[in-house]
Amino acid sequence: AYDSLLSLLKGNGVIDVNLNWSFGDGHLVFIGDLFDRGDKVTELLWLVYKLWNQAPISNGKVHVLFGNHELLALNKDYRYLNDKYMYLTRGLNIDYSSLYSTNTILGNFVRSFKVAVEIDSVLFVHAGISAHLVDKRITIDELNRIFFQKLNQFNPDIITERILLIYSEATSDKGPFWYRGYVTESNVITRATQEEIDKVLKFYGAKTMVIGHTEVLSITKLYNGKLLPINVPFDRVGVEKQGLKIEKGKIFISNSAGVNQQIN
Repeated sequence: AYDSLLSLLKGNGVIDVNLNWSFGDGHLVFIGDLFDRGDKVTELLWLVYKLWNQAPISNGKVHVLFGNHELLALNKDYRYLNDKYMYLTRGLNIDYSSLYSTNTILGNFVRSFKVAVEIDSVLFVHAGISAHLVDKRITIDELNRIFFQKLNQFNPDIITERILLIYSEATSDKGPFWYRGYVTESNVITRATQEEIDKVLKFYGAKTMVIGHTEVLSITKLYNGKLLPINVPFDRVGVEKQGLKIEKGKIFISNSAGVNQQIN
């Protein structure tokens, strides 16, 4: 949804007409899944990389999180890859993941993404952190550090049981890349309770969690305002482009015209 994203960022003053950073000292968070399905993954990654470099010049910052599709691409699982990239790599006789190896600029950039980040007591994570992970006492620092080491091939001298546990739990259907229990339920994953999200937020010292992954038709508050699912499929016909804006503790839905609607 590259073109839809551009209109949303331009309309809200995050980038200018030349696609350069114009958000001052603001923070911009990408919740994950920059890869797959669309045919402008390369354009999107170079844009985000440019903004990531430009934002600090004006004391701003760009945060980029891993989604499940980043992990799929790096692990050579191409079931959602757009045909354009299949034809490209097949014609060049190369593997798609090699475009994002540690020998490439974009590859190193992608491998610097975080699993989760907390900003002003708001916890941002792709699919959501379940109470199951909290029961294992898995911290944000551990998640970010172990996945950075894993994806950058910085193998620790000793692969401890703790490292194996965290990697296994994080990549499970209750982990931060795949969990859907805050928005839907299935025979495998039950719907999370208010007590569970309260437990998670207390453990991480946060007041609110912002998630993507599972699609919603509009950004709304769930769980008494403790959860904000923001994965609005705005490349779909008839679905309004929406982004989440947090300013001075107030929460808004922003559209591509730059109109902010406060969420009560």
